[in-house]
Amino acid sequence: MGQYENQSAVSDKLKLSDLERERMLRQGIESAFEELEIEALLSTIVANACQLLGADTGGVGLLKEEPRRMVMVAVHNLPEEEIGSEWLPGIGIGGLILTMGRPMIINRYGDIDPQKRPDLAEDAVIGVPVLRRKKLVGFLGIGAKSPRRFTQADVKILSQFGRACGVAIENARLFATTQESLKQSEALYQLATRLSGSLRLEDVVAHYIRYVVSELHVRCQVVLYERDSSGNLSHNTSVGRGEPDGKVDLIPKRMLHEKDELDDLLESGESLLFSDVTQDIRVPPGLRDLQTSEGRLALVLIPLISRGRRIGLVTLSRESPHDWTDKEVTPVLVTSAHLAASIDIRHEQERLAEARANSALAEERKRIARDLHDSVTQSLFAMQLLSQSLIGQTLPEGEERAQKVADMCRSSLREMRALLSELRPIDSQAHLLAPSEAMRSRLAKHANEIGIECDFWIDAEGYLGASAEIDHALFRIAQEAITNAAKHSRCAFLKVVVKTEDDQATVEISDDGEGMPIETSNSAGFGLIGMEERAAFFGGKLDVKSEPGNGVRILATIPKTPWIQSES
Repeated sequence: MGQYENQSAVSDKLKLSDLERERMLRQGIESAFEELEIEALLSTIVANACQLLGADTGGVGLLKEEPRRMVMVAVHNLPEEEIGSEWLPGIGIGGLILTMGRPMIINRYGDIDPQKRPDLAEDAVIGVPVLRRKKLVGFLGIGAKSPRRFTQADVKILSQFGRACGVAIENARLFATTQESLKQSEALYQLATRLSGSLRLEDVVAHYIRYVVSELHVRCQVVLYERDSSGNLSHNTSVGRGEPDGKVDLIPKRMLHEKDELDDLLESGESLLFSDVTQDIRVPPGLRDLQTSEGRLALVLIPLISRGRRIGLVTLSRESPHDWTDKEVTPVLVTSAHLAASIDIRHEQERLAEARANSALAEERKRIARDLHDSVTQSLFAMQLLSQSLIGQTLPEGEERAQKVADMCRSSLREMRALLSELRPIDSQAHLLAPSEAMRSRLAKHANEIGIECDFWIDAEGYLGASAEIDHALFRIAQEAITNAAKHSRCAFLKVVVKTEDDQATVEISDDGEGMPIETSNSAGFGLIGMEERAAFFGGKLDVKSEPGNGVRILATIPKTPWIQSES
């Protein structure tokens, strides 16, 4: 009877041990599935596997291709130097599982890998494959000090754990891929926003280079082309260069374009990848010598194509030979199209701005010529006739006509001073004053130069300043209005108010003179078209109110917020 009682007690202990193992297995699997970060997951897996078998040491390896091998990625109670160890097929516990694809029990580790760890030669080792959908993902290798020996029960429970780990590893990899995709999407969105919102070409290039360098840690260069009258490439200008450490150089470097064997391929829009320029027969000798002298042997050339024409080139390079992957190059290919479009838009904006400036200059010259003809030239001609008529006249008549000549001279002198004031550059010292004082000083100086004869008042206390461009536009609008009032209004009182309120700047010019007919308010003779164009150029507007006999009120309003944002 006692013998049977002893056997029953042993059986109960085994059953309890099995139940405990099942509980530990469930806990190990649950804790593994709670981890989504791949490194933390692998550390959790190997620690749980050792606890599950009551073992001393362990490691988890993952399968790598080209060449096919097992690589240690996490360890438990082993030196960190073991991480990164590799087993080729048939060598060591990882290599044997890679070759046979089944669990293995090794009673003495030194029998299969005597050179790897002599201090572990007497340890027992168990290894099981980590599978996902019957496909090998990696392996679990667990060790125990002698005299411990592993059993088939250990193989069974560790294999169950290994299958669950295969699912957990795949989930973690999917999570990592998703996180990387989200990160890339966010980076691409930020880049697209910056490229679209940048006003200057330099900013467009800088944003693009910083994106590429931060993502790939390579040297990146953006080159723009110039073409001659025949449409052939004549010059290359390197407009920006970025280094792997994040430094960006935007100083332009211009040089003559030298056609080589790669031009036709790039002209067709084909991107070219060279893992080693010293070994690739496609690389022209000149390019090979240049890259070798700079110590940049791996090279990528990506043409910038806009509206079917090559406008530039993006280059990526590394110091050592490197096999470029789709993961590296694809984001740059995608964003290079956006870069090309952004550069082309900036060039078009520059051409339009230049054309608009030339047109405005031509109109200004026409206006000045018209004013000279309408005022000074006619006055001089009249003075000539009056002067001739003085010959042979009696004293009273001569004095009267001489007085008319003097009046005409004063009027012509005032007209000429007004025109010269408009042509004179802005005072270079004005920026040293507060915005309100600078504006008041410039307007007062102009009024003094043209000889304002009425009661003239300037209120600029409420002007806090805007950008230099808006300062200039407001002054020119006020200058034109003051000149018009002096020439045409016959006013006794003239007032100018310049101020900033919220997100806009305004200048208001009003007088109590003769006014002008409403149908004349848009005529070129009063300079209103030029004033309106100045305001419209900055997104502003010009409002004119006038009635004959009730004076004129001109109000120019220009938003300052967009310019403040672009400056920042």
